Amino acid sequence: MFNPSILSGLALVFCLCLIGYWLFNKLTEQVDDETETFILKMGQVKKTLKTPGLHFIPEKFLPWVQAINISKQIDYKNFKNIQVSDHYGTTVIIDLWVEFRISDPYKALFSVENWEEVMESLVIHTTASILCSQTIDKILKHRTELAEQLRMAMIQETERWGITISGAMIQNVGLLPEISKQFFNSVAARIERTKALIEEEGRIRVAKLEASTHFKVAELNSLAKLQLPIAIGAAYGNLSAEPKVLRGFQEYWELNHLDPRKTVIFNGFKSGSLDAAESIAALESILSH
Repeated sequence: MFNPSILSGLALVFCLCLIGYWLFNKLTEQVDDETETFILKMGQVKKTLKTPGLHFIPEKFLPWVQAINISKQIDYKNFKNIQVSDHYGTTVIIDLWVEFRISDPYKALFSVENWEEVMESLVIHTTASILCSQTIDKILKHRTELAEQLRMAMIQETERWGITISGAMIQNVGLLPEISKQFFNSVAARIERTKALIEEEGRIRVAKLEASTHFKVAELNSLAKLQLPIAIGAAYGNLSAEPKVLRGFQEYWELNHLDPRKTVIFNGFKSGSLDAAESIAALESILSH
């Protein structure tokens, strides 16, 4: 059995530890790295703690004294399903990612009541005002440039709140379901039309190429036909220098163009076999057949 006095002593020690821990938290403030702590008394700033570490603040025990920690680390926020109308009135759904940091904690705390809600309103308004002059095609192609344009437009306003926007990115670009269906049908029709135009242009080019080829072939054939008589004339000119060769070629040419089925060749009779009258009679008999 435990002694009641020992139990009472342990309970007293435990209570004193709890009271000490509570007093320690009430009289001290822990300041983290890249954090500023404002000590407010009756809503007014009485002290600003910027050095990281544990700070002893006796007046924090008072109920009208409040400590507010403001982080200066880089943070980000993702704004989803922002609906804007493009240049043609098409509803576009955009997700915008924004990276920022609190550069002036005093302004972030006192210049605006709730900077997170105000920033969301600013992002929606700026996105709608800038992208309303763009088409869906340009938004998809130039999302990096448009995101930088959005950042520059927003930073002019957020600097007054002590917030610096270091980056922005358009993550997703979508359409409403019914508009998406119409858009894809339009794209499919444009693809079919482009395909038909390309095929027709190809047929026209092939026809032009064939016509040009036939014309070139006919031109070359005509030139070749013109060169043939010139070549024959030049050959005859060369043969004229050799009369015997020219006569032999002419005789060969004549014999080569004779039709053996319709031609009768008579080389004459041997001398002394027939007189002149008999020869003429024999020749007439042959020619009559």
